[in-house]
Amino acid sequence: MRYIYALFILLFMSSCADKVPFTIEKPISNEGLVYIYVSQEVTDAPEVDRVEKYKIKIGKKSIEGYISDGEYKVFHIKPSNTVIEVTRDAILSHKLTLHVKENESYYLKIAKNSLSSFSFQLINDKEKALQELHKMVLAGSVLEKDDSENTLIITKDKYKKIQRDIKSNKIEQIKSAYKLKEDGIIDEKEFQKLKQEILDK
Repeated sequence: MRYIYALFILLFMSSCADKVPFTIEKPISNEGLVYIYVSQEVTDAPEVDRVEKYKIKIGKKSIEGYISDGEYKVFHIKPSNTVIEVTRDAILSHKLTLHVKENESYYLKIAKNSLSSFSFQLINDKEKALQELHKMVLAGSVLEKDDSENTLIITKDKYKKIQRDIKSNKIEQIKSAYKLKEDGIIDEKEFQKLKQEILDK
């Protein structure tokens, strides 16, 4: 019982925590920028008022966590024809193929219509999309209070640093794998397989 109570308190605190407000990001060189967000449109249907959670899949990779009402996620994607799938309740899903171009930004909107349907579409009107996004918060983020300075520290910055460290670590791993190929320990096919495994981590 004590553990259930502790879990309840933890969930309550995390649900009440402030999240990082929307900030515009710049595309990384050789990549496109994709924003996915859940609109907060008001409808007349009372059953639509419940909070829904959506799972995102980009290509074959399922993205960790969920995105919900009034939240957004942002992704840096290499130029390609990329299939993006959004699923609600592990049953309802929509896919769209996005032709991602280098240094371009894309805005994908999820809008719930009813308990049995939702829409997922590319918003071509950048101004309209940004107006909606400015009301959003970053999914899975938390604003932490630093009592020593009585200021707010955005964990998104820490998250970005972790991402950079991971990317840097992957480059080192690929270099090591390439050295194995150069030394004749593995062949080209094994190197390409190992490289892909490193990139997919």
